[in-house]
Amino acid sequence: STSSTRSSAILVLENSPIKTLADLKGKKVAFAKGSSSQYMIACALEKVGLKYTDIKPVNLTPAEALPAFERGDFDAWVIWDPYTAETERKLRTRLLADNTTVFGKKAAVESPGFYYAAPDFVRDHPDIVKTILQELEKAGSWAKNNYKDSAKLLSKLYKVDLATMEIVE
Repeated sequence: STSSTRSSAILVLENSPIKTLADLKGKKVAFAKGSSSQYMIACALEKVGLKYTDIKPVNLTPAEALPAFERGDFDAWVIWDPYTAETERKLRTRLLADNTTVFGKKAAVESPGFYYAAPDFVRDHPDIVKTILQELEKAGSWAKNNYKDSAKLLSKLYKVDLATMEIVE
């Protein structure tokens, strides 16, 4: 599976004094610990000559972070779709960076999805792993070809409204 350019974003509230990635120094930045967002912020900081220790990490799930972001409990949020789209629909935000800004155009367009698996299972059952990956590919193709139905299913799964899922690329 691939991600759209805007699927991951570093957002600030529209009225934030933060204008660039370098302005994140000393600021509270929220993301889900151990997620692609944590990797994205580390890479974004490195790109502008900052270290991970230059920010104050706030580890929150997307569900916890949205209301906290709206309250101003932290300065910037690193988030992925559909929560990027939901946040941009519900709040007045400004995009500080996205996949293209951090990883470059090619990486943003071809950003792969990933799956976790126990190494022993992968080693002992390569046939099952192959079947699972084939089925995931079929599900992805179905979702692209049945966009409206896919949006309905995913809006329930992610607990975001249908209008948000319909704008997620």
